[in-house]
Amino acid sequence: EQKFGNSRQGTHPAYRNWAPAPGTPGETYPGQSPHGAFLKLYLNRVAAGNPKEMPYGSIIVKENFGKDAKTLMAVTVMYRAKGYDPEHNDWYYAKYNPNGTVAKKGDMKLVGKPKGCIECHAGADGNDFTFAND
Repeated sequence: EQKFGNSRQGTHPAYRNWAPAPGTPGETYPGQSPHGAFLKLYLNRVAAGNPKEMPYGSIIVKENFGKDAKTLMAVTVMYRAKGYDPEHNDWYYAKYNPNGTVAKKGDMKLVGKPKGCIECHAGADGNDFTFAND
């Protein structure tokens, strides 16, 4: 959980060099709850190479911005790891605060298999748990 949080430190995290998701403008676009009022989506090479399938090793990073479209509120991540959670398409979820620390809801860290993430993503078209290709 901290490996990605540490990798996004600084003013230009490495994931910002990744491809935007197909159908997104590459800039911020309007979002909705539980993510920010504005979003920016990035895919690693594995995901960008086959966004319709999202093969194992895919990483999706979503920057969640406030109403001004500039204030970073959180960074949410999905990582597909073979055998991690077969019941839910093997996605690992994480939510980070702007400073790179793992976000919490009450005392629960928002990493791994957060119930809210799984329940929402279960509604994605194609039963793939991603909205990136809906």
